[in-house]
This record gives sequence, structure tokens and C-alpha cells, in this order.
Amino acid sequence: MNKLDHYHIPEFVDVYDTLNQFADDTQFYIDLVNELKPKRILDIGCGTGFLTSHLIDTERQVFGLEPAKLMIDKARESFKDLNITWLEGFSSDYVDDYSGKMDLVIMTGHVSQVFIGNETWLGVLNDVNRFLEKDGFFVFEMRNALVKPWENWKGDLTVKKDPKHGEFEFSVETTNFDEEKVVVEYQGKCKFLDSSNKTYTYDDVLKFRTLDELKDSLNKNGFKVLEVYGNWDKSKFDENSSPEIIIMAQKR
Repeated sequence: MNKLDHYHIPEFVDVYDTLNQFADDTQFYIDLVNELKPKRILDIGCGTGFLTSHLIDTERQVFGLEPAKLMIDKARESFKDLNITWLEGFSSDYVDDYSGKMDLVIMTGHVSQVFIGNETWLGVLNDVNRFLEKDGFFVFEMRNALVKPWENWKGDLTVKKDPKHGEFEFSVETTNFDEEKVVVEYQGKCKFLDSSNKTYTYDDVLKFRTLDELKDSLNKNGFKVLEVYGNWDKSKFDENSSPEIIIMAQKR
């Protein structure tokens, strides 16, 4: 059994898109872009570029930013024929070069939850603000902590079939919950059944913030909140039942 950062496991990166296929969140962001008609989009934490590749248009520039080398390498290879600018690194690495250049920044796949410390989160929001031109939009989502989604992460197996690696099992299990910090530790496991028959495990950490905390952090970084949805169908956010906190904010 190999235990590594999952974004540094080539086999896991290979099957990432098999695990994360076209879904309601993908359609939400495609519809958003079609509605707002931005000229320049930055996708922060673009991963393998699956969603990013759906946002291209002859009249707009699309940028995908991702710190994990294997993920961004896969994006470059998979979509080498598309007019997308791929940026390897963190938001702070490029904010000086692209300050005031974007009219839409998106952060999908619950990337907002990887920023554990408040200083780190506020720093990212400051970068996003600097990336945006005046009145530019920032859209992202976070799982709603009040419905306790981590209680359902019990290690249940999902079996998928990948074009390259064949059948594999995948599971996620919560290993620790810090109630005071609202931080969840979990372990993922990926076992390849047809190819190498190897099993990889990885540990990860997610931070949950309330809607009020998110609004406060956005306000401190020069944003006003325009819309808050509770799911990908744009239903109204209900703190007791909505699975998501989806926020559309605008630079003041």
C-alpha cells in the first residue's frame, strides 16, 4: 500500500476525471459564464482542466491556475489544442502579472475548503480582488457545515471503470472532526483492480466556514455579495438543509 499526497500519485491523477465527471456543478458554471459573458476568466484550482475546457469561446480568454504539477500537466496535454493559458502555481505567484485583468474568477470543486487558516483564506481573497477589474465577479462554493456532510463519509466503496486503468474502487472516510475549528480530516483510498492491483491511501483536511464568516471575509477584501444559492439548481440557501453555500460576489 502506498501513502502519498493524492495529487502526486500519477494513477490517481489519471482517474481524477473518471471520479469527477460532468455533473450539475459543471453545468452551473457553464451557464454562469454564458450569462455573464466575461472576456477573461480565471479558474483557480483548475485541476486537470475539465471544467476550464468547457468555458472557452472565440471571444474570451480563459486561464487555468493549479499548483499540483501532475494535474496541470494533464490539463496541458488533454487540452493542448484549445486556446487556454495554463498557470502552474498559487494565486500569489501570478497576481502581479494579471492584476486587474480578469472580469470573472471562479473557484470550483470546493477548493475554498483547502485554505485552513484564516490568514491564508484572506490572502487568497485579496489575490482574487487584485486579479479582478472593477465590478468583476467572483463565484465559488463551500459545503454547508450545518448539515454535517462528513458524517456520511464512512468509507463506502464506489466502483468506477477508467479507460486507461480499468476498474478501480474508491472510498472516503472521515478520520477526525475538530468541532471548535470546524476542520475535518479524512482518508481517501483508491484500489486498482484490473491494472496494477495497487492500493493508494491519502489523508486530507478541509475547513468549513459559515455563510456569515464567508460574507465577513469577502467584505473585508472589497467584495459585496450578490447571490447565495443552496444548490446547483439556484435554490435559495437554507442553513438547515442546503448541501452547498454557493456565492456570487462582485468587486466593489
